[in-house]
Amino acid sequence: MAYTVPNTFSNGTVISSEEITENNDALRNYINGGVSASDISTLNPWVEAKHIMKGLYQPITNEYEMESGLSAGSPVFPFYHPGYFGSQFHKKGGSGRADVPNTHVDFYLVRDATVFFYYTISPRVLAPLDTSSPTNVLISLNVDGSTINTSQNSFTEQIEVNNSGGADEPIVSRYRRRTYSYQYVCEMTAGDHTIKLVGQSGATSVPLKFYTYSLQAFY
Repeated sequence: MAYTVPNTFSNGTVISSEEITENNDALRNYINGGVSASDISTLNPWVEAKHIMKGLYQPITNEYEMESGLSAGSPVFPFYHPGYFGSQFHKKGGSGRADVPNTHVDFYLVRDATVFFYYTISPRVLAPLDTSSPTNVLISLNVDGSTINTSQNSFTEQIEVNNSGGADEPIVSRYRRRTYSYQYVCEMTAGDHTIKLVGQSGATSVPLKFYTYSLQAFY
C-alpha cells in the first residue's frame, strides 16, 4: 500500500519528539522493503539516473559497488606479475595444494548474487636440473575454501627442439609460455567471500606472469 504519514501537524499544534521519530521510522521502513508494485506508476516512467544512488569506487582494490552489483578487476590490467610460486609454499613434504601468492580476491556482497569470475595466468616453469624428472606446476581455482577441480590445469617446463628435429635438453623459454584462462559462474549468498588460486609444484621457483582477473556480481 502507499506510504501514509503516521502523524500530521497543523499550525499552532505542539510537535513531540516521539511523533517525529515515529514518522521517520515509518518512512525508513517503507523505503527499505515496504514499497509494493502497486505504489509505482506504470503510466509514465519516473525513475531516472538521478534517482539512483551513485556507486562507490575503491581505487586501491579497483572495486565499484553499484546498486545492481559489484564489479572489480586487476588494477594494472593486463600485465600484473604476482611473483613466484613453488614447493616452498606447500606444507611439509611438498604435498597438498597451497595458496598462489597475490592472487586472492576478497569481496563483500550486499545481497545474494550471481557471481561471474574470469582469470588468466601464465606460470613460466623453469627447466629442472635433472632433465629426467620433468617439473610440473598444478593450479586450480578455490572459492570460499573449496577447490574447483574442473578448473585444474597443469604446466610443464618449456623445451627446445635441436637442429636434428629431436628434443634437446629443456632450457628456459619463459616468454613463449601461453596464458591459461578460466571462467567460473556461481550463486553466492550475501556476505564476505574469497576467490583465489591454489596449486602445487615440485619446482622451487616458478615465475608467475600476466595474471589478470575480472569479477562481476549481479544482484
